[in-house]
Amino acid sequence: MEAKRAIILKKLSQEITDKGIEFENTLVELSDLNKTQKKELSDDFYKNLKEEYSRKFAEQQHRALFDSLRFKTLRTHWTNFNLYLPVMFQRFTIAENLITDFKNKKSYPAEISLSHTRFLETQKALKIYLNFRAGILANNAINSRILSWTSFESYKSSGGQKIEYLISKQLD
Repeated sequence: MEAKRAIILKKLSQEITDKGIEFENTLVELSDLNKTQKKELSDDFYKNLKEEYSRKFAEQQHRALFDSLRFKTLRTHWTNFNLYLPVMFQRFTIAENLITDFKNKKSYPAEISLSHTRFLETQKALKIYLNFRAGILANNAINSRILSWTSFESYKSSGGQKIEYLISKQLD
C-alpha cells in the first residue's frame, strides 16, 4: 500500500506542478492586472487546487485499498464538543391564565454536548458505526412547547381580562 500511495502522490504532484505552471503563465500574459488582483487570483487558484487534489489523493488511496482488499480492519474514532450560546435573549409576553397580569419573560436557551463516534469496517464487508452523545440543555417552556400560544381574538373571546395591555403594547 505504501508503494501505491507513493505512485499516487508522485502522479498527483506532477499534475499540480503542471497546473501551477499553466496558471502562472496565464497570469504573466494578463499584463493589465495589478499586483493585488494577481495575488487575489493566485490565492484563490491555489486554495481551490489544494482542495481538489487533497480530495483526489484521498479518493485514489481509498480506491487502491479497496481494490486490493489488503486490510483486515479499518478503525477510526473522534470526539466532538459542541457549545451553543444564543446571541440574543428571546422575549415573550406570558400570562398564567385569563385573569392574571401579563409578564415579560426572557429566555436564553443554551446547550453543551459531547459526542463520541467509533467506526469499524472489516474486509468481509462488516461496517459498524456507533455514536454516543450526552448533552445538557438549558431550555425554556416556550421551546419545549409547554406553553400554548393564543391569538388576540381567541384570548378576548375566551374571557381574557387584560386586553388593554395587549392593545397598548400592540401584541398579538
